Amino acid sequence: MNTKKNLSVLLAMAIALLFYIGCTSNPVGDDNIGDENKQISGSVQLDSDDQPERVYVWLEGFNRGVYTDTDGEFTLTLPAGENEDVTGVFKLYFFVANYKLDTEEVAVRKGVFIYNQAGLNSEGRLLRSKILEPFLFIKSSIEPESMKFGAAGNINIGLELRTNSSISDSVTVVFPKTTAGFLGPVFFQNIDTQELFIFETLPAATQEVVIIGSNPSKRSASLTFLTLNLPVAKYVVIPFMHIAHEEIPSELLDSIGSNLKELSPNYLKLPFVRQGGYIEVEPAN
Repeated sequence: MNTKKNLSVLLAMAIALLFYIGCTSNPVGDDNIGDENKQISGSVQLDSDDQPERVYVWLEGFNRGVYTDTDGEFTLTLPAGENEDVTGVFKLYFFVANYKLDTEEVAVRKGVFIYNQAGLNSEGRLLRSKILEPFLFIKSSIEPESMKFGAAGNINIGLELRTNSSISDSVTVVFPKTTAGFLGPVFFQNIDTQELFIFETLPAATQEVVIIGSNPSKRSASLTFLTLNLPVAKYVVIPFMHIAHEEIPSELLDSIGSNLKELSPNYLKLPFVRQGGYIEVEPAN
């Protein structure tokens, strides 16, 4: 009798436990939710030999964006105590101006991420690395590659563009403040300090719209070195141009900065992948 009684008690306890589990677990698997689930992370790589730094990662619906580090890693965090009424599935965008736009879906419930759902694992990390493909290759060149401070002479800047034919047959590129065949304004950015110098190569107020194909398209400019008056340092030269990209959410661009198409420091907030274009200003003696 005691044995039967003990079995009855154990059975009742088991039924109660199963009932408790059934009531507290979420049938759609979003029980991995907590106040700490305000953060997601992941890795972005480029389908090229370039470093995956400064890819812009932006979350729609929350207007939050971050840049990847030198290894392509990112962490995006939502502010505590905000968006507590937001629930749904949202797109996470991966943006580089001359690379194909990519997205991943993430799930949110009451303002926090749902781990182990959509594109996230149980720790809030992307299930797989994103690999972005270039649709336009940008290569700059400078001759000479070094000059003595205060030296006389010109520096010649070249720009070569071509499409990745496996992705796009042609790309529309806009060159502001220039004329046919010449390179427009350029930025000289100190590699160590990020100090910026902006120079207009031509006194032109027009713009040129060019269709770039798989055959290299070249433009050039010549500047008198003395007029640049650059301090001793190593610089990267960045041509001023705009790419007619595929459809990009306007909110994404607004989150990067204002007046991105203007000849101003904000232009450099746009993530590009470029090759070449370095010059070193050496001490006079």
